[in-house]
Amino acid sequence: MSAEPRVVSEAPQGTPDSAEPLDTRSSFRQWYMVVVLALTYIVNYIDRGALNLMVEPIKHDLNLTDVQMSFLLGFAFVSLYSLGIVPAGYIADRVSRRLLLSGAVVFWSGASVLSGFAGNYWQLFVGRAGLGLGESALPPTAYSLLRDGIQEKNRGLAFSIYNSALMLGNGAGALFGGAVFTLATAGFFASLPFFGDLKPWQYVIIVPGLCATVIVFLLLSIREPPRAKVAATGEPVSFAEMLRYVRANARIYAVLFASAVTLSLGFAGWNAWIAAALGRRWGISPGTIGHTIGTFGLVLFPISVFLVGTLMDFIKRRWADPAGPFWVAAGGCALNLVPAMLVLHAPSVKSMWIFYGFYIFCTTAGVQIAGGYVLATVTPGRLMGKLTSFYYLVNNLLAGATAPTIMAMVAQYGFQGPRALLNSMSICYATFISITIVILLIGARESRRWHRGRRAEAAVSAQTVPVVSGSPVESARG
Repeated sequence: MSAEPRVVSEAPQGTPDSAEPLDTRSSFRQWYMVVVLALTYIVNYIDRGALNLMVEPIKHDLNLTDVQMSFLLGFAFVSLYSLGIVPAGYIADRVSRRLLLSGAVVFWSGASVLSGFAGNYWQLFVGRAGLGLGESALPPTAYSLLRDGIQEKNRGLAFSIYNSALMLGNGAGALFGGAVFTLATAGFFASLPFFGDLKPWQYVIIVPGLCATVIVFLLLSIREPPRAKVAATGEPVSFAEMLRYVRANARIYAVLFASAVTLSLGFAGWNAWIAAALGRRWGISPGTIGHTIGTFGLVLFPISVFLVGTLMDFIKRRWADPAGPFWVAAGGCALNLVPAMLVLHAPSVKSMWIFYGFYIFCTTAGVQIAGGYVLATVTPGRLMGKLTSFYYLVNNLLAGATAPTIMAMVAQYGFQGPRALLNSMSICYATFISITIVILLIGARESRRWHRGRRAEAAVSAQTVPVVSGSPVESARG
C-alpha cells in the first residue's frame, strides 16, 4: 500500500479530530465497502435471528417455557457478545479491520453450525453464546471502517445503508428460514449424510451458518481505509482516554446511549417474539410467517431507510442543522407506533399483514442511523473502535440481554390466556418507543449545543495557532 497522504485539519467543520487523511480513493471503492459491510451485517442478522422464527418448534421439542426460551433469545447470545465487544474494539483500533472481521465471520459461522446440532437446552445455550462471541467483532470494526472510509457529508446515507441490514437481515432471515423450514418439513434434506436425522428447526440454524462463509471473500476484496492521524506521539489510545473523552462530552453521549438502549428494549423484544405471537394468535405456520415477514422486509425496508438517510443528509446540507438526524429518527418512531399496535390487535389476518407492511415502512431504524451518524461525527477517529464497542456493550447489557425476558415475564405474570404475549408486547413496545422519542427530542437540543461548542473552539484555535501552507495546524486534542 502506498504511503498515507498528507493530513489537514477538519476541525472547523465540526469533527473532533484535529487532522484527517485526505481522501484519495475512488467513490466506487468507498461505496463498495459500505455495501460489503451491509451484506456482512445482513448475514450477521440472519445467523442471529434464525432462532426467532423457530420459537414454537424449539419450545415443543425441548419442552421449554417462554422464560427459558427468552434466555436463549437474549442472554445466551448477549453474554459473550458483550464480553467480546470490548477487546474487539481495542483490536480494531490496532490491526487490519477487514482481516479481523473476516476471521470473525469464520468463527461465528462455525458456532452457528454447531449450535444447530444441539440436542438439549444447554447445548443450544452454549452454541448461542459462541455465536455472540464471534459476532461481537462486527460493530467496532464496521463503524471504524465507515468512520474513516466515508466523507462526513455522505455519512447519513452510508450509515443508513449499513443499518438497513438490521431489518433486511431480519427479512432475509425470515424468508430464508421459512423456506428452509418448509423444505425440511417436506423431507428435502432427509437423504443427506450426517444431516438426515435432524429436526426442521435445526436446519434453519445450520444452513445460514454454512452460507455465511461466502461473505469472507467479499470482505477480503475491500481496501483498508487510512486511519485518522490525530495524536503526534503515536502512542496507542487507552480506554481511560476514551472514558475521559466521553465524560468531557457526557451530554451528547448520554443521549446516544440512552436512545439506543430504550429502542432496543422495544425492538429486540418485538423481534424476538413476533413470530411466536402471530403463530399463537392466528395459527400461522413458521414457514408462512417467515415468507411474509421476509418479503415485506426485503421490499419495503430498503426504500424506507434510503429515504431516512437521504433526508438526514439533505437537512445537513440545506440548513446545516446538526439536529436533523434526531428529528428524522423521532418522527420515524412516532409514525411506527400506530401500525405496530394495529399489527398486534388486528381484527383479521389480512388486515394484520397490511398493518405489518406499514410497520416496516414507518421504520424505527432512524435511531440506529442517527446513532451511527452522530457517533461518527462527535468521536475522534482514533477512538472510534473502542467507543463503538463501549456503545454496543452498554446497549446489549441493558437491552439485548433483557428485552426478550422482560416481555416474557410481563406476559407470564401480568396476563392470562392466549393473548397474554400480545398484550405484553403492546405495553412494552409502546412504553419503550415513547421514551425513545422523548430522548431523541432532547438529543436534537444537545446536538446543536455540542456543535456550537466545537465551532467556538475552532475559532479560538484559528486565532492562536500558527498557519502552515495556508491551513491551521491544530494541536492534537480529543
